[in-house]
Amino acid sequence: MAQPQEPRQLVHLRNLEAADLPPHPKIRAPENHNVQLHDFLQRVLNDGVDFADNQIPGKTSTVMASRPSKASVEVLKSEVRNGTTTEQWVWRRSSHQNKQHFGTATFDEFDANLRAGHSVNEVEWAPTVYDAHMVASWDQEIATINGTVEQGGDLGGTYTDVTMHVYEMCHNPSSLTKNRVFPVVVITAKTGSEGFVVIQIPVDLSIFPRGDVMYTNGRNQDEKDTDLKRKETIPGMYVSVERVKVRGGEVQWVMATASDAKGHVPKCLQKTAVPRAVVKDVGSFFAWLR
Repeated sequence: MAQPQEPRQLVHLRNLEAADLPPHPKIRAPENHNVQLHDFLQRVLNDGVDFADNQIPGKTSTVMASRPSKASVEVLKSEVRNGTTTEQWVWRRSSHQNKQHFGTATFDEFDANLRAGHSVNEVEWAPTVYDAHMVASWDQEIATINGTVEQGGDLGGTYTDVTMHVYEMCHNPSSLTKNRVFPVVVITAKTGSEGFVVIQIPVDLSIFPRGDVMYTNGRNQDEKDTDLKRKETIPGMYVSVERVKVRGGEVQWVMATASDAKGHVPKCLQKTAVPRAVVKDVGSFFAWLR
């Protein structure tokens, strides 16, 4: 395996705290807080795009089918340093005909279903995801910058249709393990006319009012309306970068993630389960789309 890469700044398997986030009416800002919304978004988006475009491993671990996708899926792995620890990242990459056919999709279909409404749509198509509870939104704050963020530096582009939310993503991985809830900051943006990025970073929900949080504090056990949603959930962590762009006439779909399911799931089991799960997601998306 290649040498661990240089650390990413915020796109890490580490909870964002109040001091890391831009101002929000529901968050009590720490003393001397100076994180500006535009700068935060620029930093995260640049970091995520650079990671997906330039840090993808050069060696494929395996190639797998994910029916009904017409394209096969490459699985890759890398190590990323995070302070004194090293994160194990799993990647997948696939290239799809830019057509409105069964087993593939146009770029516009990817954009409408993977970027727009990302978290809510994932409940519909991802096999293990059963709820997406929104904790906070920066929609009003982002409207003040017209939903755009300049890439800055030598990049020379602009992110458009930028969104930022906090969600509790609820997973029912199998009958052998308890449900998991993954609290994440979800940032999405278009990168030109034929590209977009979705970035998810773990976040500490104790900084938000109890009434806005549902699963992490157990409120779901009394207030949700189905047996599945009332079940106890174990808070886990994941970070991910999803990058979709037209390349050589095809739609390239890259996703990278590092995670920790917490609880009593052995690390060795997580290590083998994650690659299979991320590959399965490709076929599940296309099956749902048609």
